[in-house]
Amino acid sequence: MENLTQFSNEQKEKELNVIMGLDFGTSSSKVVLQVPEYIRAYPVIFENGYPDSKFLMPTRPFFDKNGDIQLASVDDTIPLRELKLRLLGNDEAQLEFVPEMELETTPEVLTVGYLARVIQLSRTWFLKQYEESYKQFKVSWNLNLGVPSIGKQFNEIKEYFMDIAYAAWSLSLHENITLVASEKVCEEMHKKSVTVKDIASINVLQEVIAQVLGYAKSDVRKEALHMLIDIGAGTLDISTFNLFERERKLKFSIFTGEVEQLGGFEIHKNRINNVKTFVNEWLSQAGRAENPIKAIPTVIEAYVPNVAEKLDIKTIDLEFSNKCYTAVQENISALLKKYPNAPEYKTGIITFMCGGGRNIPIYQKVLSEINQIANSHGTPKVKEEDLHKPKNIESSIGEEHYHRISVAYGLSMPFEGDFDVRTPDEIRNAPTPEPPPDIRDAYPYDDIN
Repeated sequence: MENLTQFSNEQKEKELNVIMGLDFGTSSSKVVLQVPEYIRAYPVIFENGYPDSKFLMPTRPFFDKNGDIQLASVDDTIPLRELKLRLLGNDEAQLEFVPEMELETTPEVLTVGYLARVIQLSRTWFLKQYEESYKQFKVSWNLNLGVPSIGKQFNEIKEYFMDIAYAAWSLSLHENITLVASEKVCEEMHKKSVTVKDIASINVLQEVIAQVLGYAKSDVRKEALHMLIDIGAGTLDISTFNLFERERKLKFSIFTGEVEQLGGFEIHKNRINNVKTFVNEWLSQAGRAENPIKAIPTVIEAYVPNVAEKLDIKTIDLEFSNKCYTAVQENISALLKKYPNAPEYKTGIITFMCGGGRNIPIYQKVLSEINQIANSHGTPKVKEEDLHKPKNIESSIGEEHYHRISVAYGLSMPFEGDFDVRTPDEIRNAPTPEPPPDIRDAYPYDDIN
């Protein structure tokens, strides 16, 4: 039974804290379960995960014709839903339906159903996988969910994401997760009447903090200025922050934080839109002003536009790349106003590039261009470094893939009271330096020898 929360029904006195860090992503979700008492972390492996990366659960859920929640694999004929973007109110994101396979619903109801099923599967996986290791304990569950915002925006949606998390956990205790059950728990959510059991705590945390929390608590942490560029399917998240420790407490001073609709899948959509525009323009002119005397083409190819020949994909990508470059530079410009004299501007702002799109050449090119400009104009440099896989991760996931689960890992860490955060709206711009005094009036030209 996948709604179970314990190894067995036997009464056990000693408790085992298990923290579920759930990174709800645009294209896929990741879950890491951490057992703080044993300093061990376990990335959840999903049966329906990506074929070569089972720790990535595609965000492609649907309620089938029977009203049951289904988690589509990448092989199923379910469109990329952009469910998270729709939940956050992005009207440009598409929430497509497959009429012959599924029931239509709202982004909120679908999100709660999806997260409930992911939570269910994660619990079941842990209870089956590690029964021999921990069966003598009663599991005390904790859920931490990431929020893709900071500062005032975080405060505005924090309560909503808390409600979503409570509703999802409550629904996850149902034997079957159905459209009707998800709609009912969402109604209770809006009435603030959701009741949860078998869980010790539910929290939400800024994703930018969660992503670097493993690094921040490691022995390789540097007390310095950092930039985080997280490239998801839909969004490009950029933030700059200072990281240091005082009186055994981590301090995050977040200077800037922006989320742009410039993720990896947006490159694909931008190319498609350019091809559509070209073809539509060609179709609108096709057959016009034809000469009835000229020879009729002998091959059908003559009637079809050669898109590859007419459209230069490098030019299309350059326009997109310029938007990414501008987004990063705007963050650096805002950073300079708040922290004008950082020593890292000359040596390079430590920069972590994370997410599924980090190896796409467009984004790598942005960093190299920033350093080229820095060399010629004296602007801040960047220095790319990797987020290294923590030693306590019990998994075959390689070092090169850790950045994909870094948010979930950070969310799985105990964090209450461990750190303080200052957000961009709490950090004012530095005072504009006073211009040097004009001493020419004090020393008339005629008096100077």
